[in-house]
Amino acid sequence: WWVSDKEPLPMAKQCALASVNRSTVYLPSIVLFPDAEELHLLELIDQEYTRHPFYGSRKIMHYLRNEGYQGAQFTSAAFIGALTEHPSISISMDWRGRALDNIFVERLWRSVKHEDIYLKGYATSAELQCGLKDYFVLVNVERTHQSLGYSTPDKVYRTAVGGGARIVDKYK
Repeated sequence: WWVSDKEPLPMAKQCALASVNRSTVYLPSIVLFPDAEELHLLELIDQEYTRHPFYGSRKIMHYLRNEGYQGAQFTSAAFIGALTEHPSISISMDWRGRALDNIFVERLWRSVKHEDIYLKGYATSAELQCGLKDYFVLVNVERTHQSLGYSTPDKVYRTAVGGGARIVDKYK
């Protein structure tokens, strides 16, 4: 590891010189080793995805169910019970219907990955940060969006006029 709190140079300066995000240095990494059952499930998922690389998470889930495996929903007693065993964990769940908020975020990150990250294959975190900055300038300032009436998000924000799909209207 290049960055150390034993060095006379401040951590912030060491991180800057090494092009390392400071949060990765300050936050202790927790290495969790999967148990045998999890490794077996991961192997089954890998095998099924290798056979059918076009399967998404739902089809993989149904495949596992057909093989005799249910998982736990995030609101299930099993999941909540596991969380409440740890007093340092605060359970926070949004209200009904808010799951649709994820549609925008999921779609955004799909676009980021397929339109930028996978195409450019950044070698370092510094390259990734610069590349993402350029990508988000493109998406917000230059690129028009169908859902915004072929305007840019920046223009819609600045003028307070223009399209914008309302999720509550679209998905009742």
